[in-house]
Amino acid sequence: MRQRRSPFGRILPAAILIVISGMALLLAGRLEPQDRPEGVDPVDQVLGRQEASRYPAIQAPEPTPPPREYAVFQGRRPVTPRPGESTRGLLPTSLGPAPWDAASDPLLAGLPDALRLNPAEVRRGPRGAARRGLNFVALDPAFLERAETGAGNGATVDTAVAAIGRHARIVASLPDAVFEVWVEAPQINALLAEPAVAHVRAAEPAHRISPDLGALPRLSRNEAARPELLVRVTIVSGLDDEVLRHRIEAVAGVSEVTPDLFGGGYQLRVDYREVARLARLDEILWIEPVYDYLLQNAEGVPTVQMGSAEDGNFVRPFDDAGVDGGGIDTNGDGRRINDGSDTVPPQIVGVVDNGISLDTASFSQTATQVNPPITPPPGTRRKLHALQNAGDSGTSCDAPLSGGSTHGHVVASILSADASSLGVRATRPALDGASAPRNLSLDGVARGSRILMEDAATTAVCTLNSLVERGGNVSPGSLLDRLNAAICPTVPPPSGVCATVGSGGGADLHVVVLPFGAPQNFGPIFQTVIIGSYPQEAADVDKFLYNNRDTMVVVPVGNNGGLVNNNRLGLMTPVY
Repeated sequence: MRQRRSPFGRILPAAILIVISGMALLLAGRLEPQDRPEGVDPVDQVLGRQEASRYPAIQAPEPTPPPREYAVFQGRRPVTPRPGESTRGLLPTSLGPAPWDAASDPLLAGLPDALRLNPAEVRRGPRGAARRGLNFVALDPAFLERAETGAGNGATVDTAVAAIGRHARIVASLPDAVFEVWVEAPQINALLAEPAVAHVRAAEPAHRISPDLGALPRLSRNEAARPELLVRVTIVSGLDDEVLRHRIEAVAGVSEVTPDLFGGGYQLRVDYREVARLARLDEILWIEPVYDYLLQNAEGVPTVQMGSAEDGNFVRPFDDAGVDGGGIDTNGDGRRINDGSDTVPPQIVGVVDNGISLDTASFSQTATQVNPPITPPPGTRRKLHALQNAGDSGTSCDAPLSGGSTHGHVVASILSADASSLGVRATRPALDGASAPRNLSLDGVARGSRILMEDAATTAVCTLNSLVERGGNVSPGSLLDRLNAAICPTVPPPSGVCATVGSGGGADLHVVVLPFGAPQNFGPIFQTVIIGSYPQEAADVDKFLYNNRDTMVVVPVGNNGGLVNNNRLGLMTPVY
């Protein structure tokens, strides 16, 4: 798995503390006065009871397995090498390490003919077999050794890679000097005769399909029972166009085809009996299930600008120093918004979640004007830069019948809330019953920053019943779309490249928060299936970070994280 790139550039120091603070949800509710038994801390007593009563309700529902016949590979798992076992000289595929000769590949044995190439579909040569489309190519170890020792008459690793590039377009880099390439028909013979190449093998339809497809248990019982699998299709870079879309739509069993906003992929449904037919389209790079996403709710003590709020006596040194993410009001108009009028603009933080409550003190425009109309970005809203519709238009789950709390609003508040500017602070009774105004700040760690909310869930998934019946509580779609849209126009130019700034944060956005598990983070599935895989979601985040190195993507560490015992969560044995 590729290493995440370290971002650099102008990033708000306080915003970096988002990583420290995590996605902490403050313990809700009013603490009632309690008698103080000898030697028992009443705070521990109250919080322990609250957590004990809430814990069963926050467990993720048990997943529902689909019918066995839906599984494309009939439950076959990828072959993983034993510890110490060498795979050098083998082809790394999604099914496991394979020999370069397809005829002797045991991983293909027993698969339907539609998932394999027949000998008439490939052209053989000195280095193996190839066909128009996707192929695997391995550099010759002897050629590389001569290049490294200087015995190759000027040959280098770069010249070896360049030699492949003369005959094919490199699509992906794999372990042990193996590349996945796209080759056109006139270049096949030259590729099969290239001296820098040791092996060539045409990619089988089975190599384009995730082993999880049709076999992965689902949060939604309805989804698990549907024979039309919900899948994400990734296209070989540069080959996505309207003609290909029509060819995909024409495949038997394919429906609900939705292209990615920035191109290069589709979300669609395909009948499990027709997956092989879809995988036989040459331009398709990868087919995988659309994974369920669960929002993360990691509870912890309030954490502000110097670590634990209790340990720091609620001191907020960045606020005191005037470093709050809000830029500098250089034109003296009393506003700090991203319209170019201030030399130092406010920081913008992107959040992909299930909505936001704009009529609260955290994000209200003024104390009396709670929710004025949202103007086109950058707009004039004090706290909101933009609302992007990634499935919904910003509506939240703060209705009483929805539990009265919206995950997206809480996350955005931890980052950017600024209630103190409106004179709103928190007061509560003391545990001993005496009235004790606390006058606590309700501000986020970077209270001057502005929020860009990408709403990725409707109110239909606000309740547990909806979660079980409909699936996860956010449906962000392509993560590459979500990340690009955070900095780019809502509708990209035809090239799909971010060229101008529309509803995105542009140069003022350096942090995007994805507060959910990807790809699937519930039940036993994560331990047995997901760990060690490299789904398209991970590739999307890597691609975005590589191309936008001054942007940081923040994700939470997980749900709960404590081994259930007699202590409250903060004192439980950590679970990683």
